[in-house]
Amino acid sequence: MHARGGNGSGAAHRFGFVTVAGSPKMGIYAAADLGAPWGRPRKVEIVSVERTGALALAENLDGGGGIEVGVALPRGEMDAFRAFFCDLVATAAFRDRD
Repeated sequence: MHARGGNGSGAAHRFGFVTVAGSPKMGIYAAADLGAPWGRPRKVEIVSVERTGALALAENLDGGGGIEVGVALPRGEMDAFRAFFCDLVATAAFRDRD
């Protein structure tokens, strides 16, 4: 899969680069906890990825060392990405059992 440039030019596809928004080390869930009575957020989204074509990275909600990766693509590309990702996870799970 190749990301598209935010301006729709396809520059990322031609030059092979991907833009990343956020970082698992930013502590976005802790930063979003402003002490409100409803507590910490259950999900944080970096909404600019839909417009820019970037990947969003954040620490996982429970702080257990995992990461969340967000991506926004047009429907056809998202369907292809979903199929690719599910196959990748299934292959990795199968190899872990060996």
